This record gives sequence, C-alpha cells and structure tokens, in this order.
Amino acid sequence: MARIHRFVLFSLYGAGSLTLIWVFSKAASFYILPHAERPFHELYRVFRPAGTWGLSLGVVGTVLMLLLLLYSVRKRFRFLRRLGFLSTWLNYHIFCGIFGPLFILLHTSFKLGGLVAVSFWSMVAVALSGVLGRYLYSQIPRSSLGNELDEAETLAKSRKLAQDIAQKREDLPLIGSLLNELTQFDRKARGIMGLIKNAIGLHSKMGSVHRKLSEHGLHGSELKRVKRRLFRKARFEINLFYLADLNKVFHYWHVIHRPFALIMYLIMIVHIGVALAFGIQVV
Repeated sequence: MARIHRFVLFSLYGAGSLTLIWVFSKAASFYILPHAERPFHELYRVFRPAGTWGLSLGVVGTVLMLLLLLYSVRKRFRFLRRLGFLSTWLNYHIFCGIFGPLFILLHTSFKLGGLVAVSFWSMVAVALSGVLGRYLYSQIPRSSLGNELDEAETLAKSRKLAQDIAQKREDLPLIGSLLNELTQFDRKARGIMGLIKNAIGLHSKMGSVHRKLSEHGLHGSELKRVKRRLFRKARFEINLFYLADLNKVFHYWHVIHRPFALIMYLIMIVHIGVALAFGIQVV
C-alpha cells in the first residue's frame, strides 16, 4: 500500500509540474506584458482569469485548496482514525498546499488587487506556515497511524529502536559507544532553535560514525542500515528532550495558521459567489 501511495504522489507531482511548465511555456509572453496591453495579446481570451485556461486553472486550484480540508477532517473525527495513516493524508495535504496556490496564482495571471490580494497573501501565509508545521509534525514522536505517543508507547519505541540497530552480539559495544556519542547534545540550548542546532549537530556527527563503522568491518547495505537506525534512535532521543518545546510551538503555530486559512476560505467563497452572481464570460 505504501508503494501505491508513493507512486500516486509521484504521478501527481509529475502531472502538476508538467502542467505548470506547459502553461508558463505557452503563456510567458502574455504574463510579462503590462496589464493595460494584455487585452491586445492573442492569448488574452485563453489565459486571462476568466479565459478558458485561466478559469480552468482557478477551478483546479480551488479544488486542491478545498481538498486540504480533508486532512483536518481525518485528524479530528475519531471514526476516521483507522482510515489510513495520518502521515499518508499529510503527504496529500502537502501536495494540495503546494500546487493549489500555484494554480490559483496562474489563474490570477499575476494580477492581484483588492480582496483577491488579501486572499492570495493569506494563502501564501498558510502555505509558508505549513512548511514550518510539517517540520514540527515530523519531530513529534508518533505511532504508525500518526497519533502522538503516550509515555508507555514512547518507552516501547525507544527500546525497539535500540534493539533494531545491532543484529550481531559482537557489534554491541561499538553500537553502544556510537549511540552515546550521538546523544551527547547541547541541552542548554532550548526552544526550536536549540532543536535545529542539535539536529544539525547530529547530521555533522554521522561522518565520524560512518568512518568508525567502516573500520569495524561494516560495508555496503549493512553499513547503511546501521547508520540509518543509529540516526533514527539519536534523533528520537533529541526530539523527546524537546517534546515540551515542540508541543508549545505547535500550539502557537495553530494560532497563526488557522486565522489565515479562515480568511483565505472566506474571501475565496466571496470571490466565487460574486463571479457566479455576475456571470463569467469565458470567451
């Protein structure tokens, strides 16, 4: 199932990227014109906001922005919690959050003003804050279904990560030494900046880990496997140390993210309602 989702996501990203490239290649000469000169361009009726392609891009972008809401629905209703992994829903949520604003930007033909500008920049704020939110989400220890781990589950996962690293008894002393090295981080650095600092430090230590494992006789896929699991275990311990900070920032992130999303959707509804009420002349 995971492979199917990866294939679907790869296909969606590919189709979205190719569509954007095609639109830019066809309409670049139209987009770079001053607004006053655009009505005289041969592609005006095609790529203007109410044009055949311009309107279609707006519809697709709007649908993608509405599909963003499915992730929130899946996360909040208990009866949906067994309907696929939350991380999988999040991956589709991110796809919609990336390509929805891009399609809507093309729909506007880069002409922003009035309420549309407020909605667009709210959408940009939602997308950019979503990048931070994705980072925070990935740092909080979670189950395979995407739910935050309780204390017992956290301890069980920590033990499982430690047990999975070394399969040979003779490797255990070295593994223990490397784990101790990787989990020695700056505990005085607090907050998200402290987490980022120590995450960067963890990455920088992996070169030394690679060298020591190679000298121990590990090579190829076995070396990669042990390195990957050592890294996961060390990152897990760092994230546990910063869990309170992560949850605090995640709370404030919602305070910022939700109002921009609400403004975006309200103005989107007004914009669509006005367009339908007064009619859309496509050709």
